[in-house]
Amino acid sequence: MVESREWKIDTQEGEEEEETDDLQYKHTKDAVLFMIDVSDTMLTIPPIPGGKNPKLDSALLASLKCAYELLTLRIISNPNDMMGVILHGVNSNQTQLQERDTEPQDPDASPCDYLLLDLCVPSAQDVKRLKDFLEDKGQLEKLLLASGSKSLANTLFYASVLFGSRTANFASRRLFIVTDNDDPHRNEDRLKTLATQRAKDLFDLGVTIELFPVVSPESTFDRTNPELAISVHGYIIFKRQEPKRTSYIWLGGQEARIAVGQSRKIAYDTGHGVTKPEIRKAYKFGGEQVSFSPEEIATIRNFGEAIIRIVGFKVINHESLPTWANLKGATFLYPSEEGYVGSTRVFSALRQKLAGGGRLAIAWFVARKNAIPQVAAITAGLANYHEENGMSLPSGLWLIPLPFADDIRTNPDTALVVSPDSIVNKMRQIMQQLQLPKGHFTPVKYPNPAMQWHYRVLQAMALEEEAPTEVEDKTMPKYRQILKRAGGLVEDWGDELSKQHHLWEAGNRRAISFPKRSAPESPGKEHTVPKKRVRNVGDSDIDDNRVRRLLQQNDLTKVIA
Repeated sequence: MVESREWKIDTQEGEEEEETDDLQYKHTKDAVLFMIDVSDTMLTIPPIPGGKNPKLDSALLASLKCAYELLTLRIISNPNDMMGVILHGVNSNQTQLQERDTEPQDPDASPCDYLLLDLCVPSAQDVKRLKDFLEDKGQLEKLLLASGSKSLANTLFYASVLFGSRTANFASRRLFIVTDNDDPHRNEDRLKTLATQRAKDLFDLGVTIELFPVVSPESTFDRTNPELAISVHGYIIFKRQEPKRTSYIWLGGQEARIAVGQSRKIAYDTGHGVTKPEIRKAYKFGGEQVSFSPEEIATIRNFGEAIIRIVGFKVINHESLPTWANLKGATFLYPSEEGYVGSTRVFSALRQKLAGGGRLAIAWFVARKNAIPQVAAITAGLANYHEENGMSLPSGLWLIPLPFADDIRTNPDTALVVSPDSIVNKMRQIMQQLQLPKGHFTPVKYPNPAMQWHYRVLQAMALEEEAPTEVEDKTMPKYRQILKRAGGLVEDWGDELSKQHHLWEAGNRRAISFPKRSAPESPGKEHTVPKKRVRNVGDSDIDDNRVRRLLQQNDLTKVIA
């Protein structure tokens, strides 16, 4: 008798077994369904430049040949995968096509769809059937829809039925759409909405939609139509932490309790309570009070739903996005597939275009419903990596709110004093001695002292402990270390600054203005109080020189006095 043995690999002591990922050796079943659009432009043979004899194939025939080549390759390399072909825009009731079929058409198929190859594991008969169809070019001319309109939503629904009934356990399901029509439902909003919903249903089913646009010399395929919309999420990456009051605490009893506040509006003249419908907001206009109802206020403040609408592009430089334009914190944008299918791909294409072309986008930004609209700049951001913590920020887009014209103020006129090179060189030496480790500032290493103090006080109150007297502040400069590293250099810089300042004063003494002193009063003259002059409406004794002089003296109140 032959002794049966089980083969086992013994591991020696001290040797660790190498961990393997089962997914590396697991074959994922894939199902691919071609949806090829059939139209007169797809059947047109493109001309060859130079006037030679045309030997090119039409877009429809080339698409079918690609599907045939992929079918023959996958039947050998991946025999368990599924594949199917749907011809969109073909009258499935045509007898010329039905005579070639050995099986009737699927009853779930729409009248404008023809299932040329069912979604299944292809057999030799399926390959032969598709090959015969390609060789019979007379059948291609009979594929055009004689009458009626095509519905993309019905075709997408039929594709979802095929995927749901035949590929329930498949991990990869893809729908390849081949067409040269970038707007299949022009001026038909209902069909567009329905087709979008069907595409979202496919995405929820786990089907990936791949678009293969067909471009010809006579026409182009525009992916960016005016109504193109994607869904994104916004994140506030940088925000200042401040103590925030969430409730009032009553400390008058034995235990601290949360106080529950109640408010009531009372009329000033009668003392009776006022209900909410009786309250109307009023604004002063032309010396009168103009009141509005809550519905009118809501209509005035309504600027539409939350949206980021791109209105144009600019070359990014100091003029298009100056430093002083960052009035508020930027918002980090990241794509989301919840609202619109394919948002990630469009978002990635926009980010690559902005980053590669050195451009920024100008957008109309409404953060939420009833929010004040803003004009914002959208810039591309690359991933930020840190040696210790890894990637701190992923790649995405940054939305920077821009100021309006009323927010911009003109800087006061000041005399520019250029620092000599000797002072700059000495300051450069000081900065070189005060560099942080590796020249990188890590905010997580420096806790906010105000927040730490706030938390310590709350902890002491909750645990009935003594209030803290001080808290460690890591943001305070290390004076001893600064003195040791750059103390002598700072003194040398101060001496050089004083020296250069005296030289500048000697050469610019005439440009320095001093305030005039009033003439002393004579001893025999009585002291009289000057009469206050009543300013007339037509007086205009305020000039630019006086305003500039008062601005330097920090006494602008005299202008309106």
